[in-house]
Amino acid sequence: MSRVRTCLATSMSFLLVACDGSVPDAPVDAGRTDAPVNSASDGQADADAALPDGATGMDAGNAPIVAAADTWTWKQLQYPALVRTTAGNPFSAMNMVYIPYCTGDLHYGNTTSTLQVNGTPTPTYFWGAKDMDVFLARLVPTFSNVSRVISLGTSAGGFGSYLNFDRLAHAFGVRVDVIDDSGPPLTTQGQSDNSGLFSAWGVVPPAGCNACNSFLNIMKFDRQSQPQSRLGFLSLAEDTVISADFGYGLSAYGPEIESLFSANFGADPNVATYIVGGDPGHVVESQAALAAGYLPWMTALVSGSSAWTSEGVDGGM
Repeated sequence: MSRVRTCLATSMSFLLVACDGSVPDAPVDAGRTDAPVNSASDGQADADAALPDGATGMDAGNAPIVAAADTWTWKQLQYPALVRTTAGNPFSAMNMVYIPYCTGDLHYGNTTSTLQVNGTPTPTYFWGAKDMDVFLARLVPTFSNVSRVISLGTSAGGFGSYLNFDRLAHAFGVRVDVIDDSGPPLTTQGQSDNSGLFSAWGVVPPAGCNACNSFLNIMKFDRQSQPQSRLGFLSLAEDTVISADFGYGLSAYGPEIESLFSANFGADPNVATYIVGGDPGHVVESQAALAAGYLPWMTALVSGSSAWTSEGVDGGM
């Protein structure tokens, strides 16, 4: 007997994946350290819907099902999109699986490097993409008959939400929508691509994307691959973390982001931005007071509303 479910796989960085399908009654891999997936339909944790080491499920009350203090934070548990009882939460009926971030490569590395750590040569594993493949090897057979996937992430997970688009699309073979909070397709100011990072992380671009040497090129490739899918980008106009990481002053960051999306995706009706001004910080979803504005915007994206469009709002802080 199988049960029809919807799953939401997603670290401050988290990566979230949403799908509908069937959960088998037998463990997919009883030999691994397993974490259960929560059923949105019955509010119970399913030990037979197991995920790879490090993945964490949530029960209907949004408490961690397994102890994973190093990969799950209470602050993230309170993000409105992860709380089922949040009014207007478009993901409230979906099962949730937490994919932790600990590889330092925006969920996209594919190599091992030897780096100096306190003066000692140390193997460093940029295995974000490898990890995602391990998760997908479990998720795809666990959630069969999938009709749609939503990839949502914040900060490093925001980058990962679209960098892994091609991986998700080919694994599930269905439409993939992206909700990227604070992971912009930028290059460091003064540079034309992200090839330095890609080389350090051993990035393997999507097959067929010969020009994919930047975050922006990969996002463009995603859009060309599935023009009918939707991509939503959220950001604080004065993002104190990302602006510094890419060499932009706070006052210049917001205009740069808006210009980037307008120039490259302005003609795409299935791409929109949600930019919050007057509120310096990092990650829109980390501020619960903003949820009343961005959750309806997310709902319009998810529902396919023709009224979904870019918005600029005042954070009022």
